[in-house]
Amino acid sequence: MDADALIKLTKASLKEATVDAMDIIIPPKVKIEAVDEGKRGNHADALLIEENIEGKRLRVEDYSPTETTKRAQQDLNLADGETHVLNLFTATDADILASDDAAFLRLINDMSIPFTTPAALVVALVELGALDSKTALDKLEKLAPHISEAEHVATREALLEDHE
Repeated sequence: MDADALIKLTKASLKEATVDAMDIIIPPKVKIEAVDEGKRGNHADALLIEENIEGKRLRVEDYSPTETTKRAQQDLNLADGETHVLNLFTATDADILASDDAAFLRLINDMSIPFTTPAALVVALVELGALDSKTALDKLEKLAPHISEAEHVATREALLEDHE
């Protein structure tokens, strides 16, 4: 999971349900972006993320760069955080990569890497039984300022279908 997705889930009060329902792994660079830099900026969400790391509910793992990520960083001028997330994904047996960066999502889609977004995770949490539809709809409204209108509408429609 990249820092952008993690921070948005935290701001929408969705991080706890996510770490309860899924094994979330982040590279050290994401920890630096979400926690260390967040604390320097006095962002309360950084403290919540740090609590999950300290409580071992959110794992921080590092892996040596793979050839895939070395090429991607050179050829596509990826930011450090994205490079580290891609590296962690390709070096492990992770099932899916979570991000909310449109350019990065296009890249990983082109690489045939399965991905999700914070909004799609709301639907997944309902499907996993980690949230009921009403709670998910409430949390989606907290997430709405941080996602596109189109994604908000599509996610809301998916949740309302599940609610019926």
